Amino acid sequence: MASYYYVDKNSKRDGQHHVHTKGCQHLPTLAQRQFLGTFYHSRHAVKVARYYYPQVGSCEDCCQVQLGKV
Repeated sequence: MASYYYVDKNSKRDGQHHVHTKGCQHLPTLAQRQFLGTFYHSRHAVKVARYYYPQVGSCEDCCQVQLGKV
């Protein structure tokens, strides 16, 4: 099943912008996130997020299990 993915516009302390799925408890507010699209796997959302930000990571709560190595 496909999910909606977003990237945090603000980087974390490590400099990464994290990718989240819709409904994640760590999903930033509307003003602080950018919609990436609908994907079947989080690794695709991370690839798209890298077009916008050089350092991208995944949320450990909503994407870590699916991500593996990108």
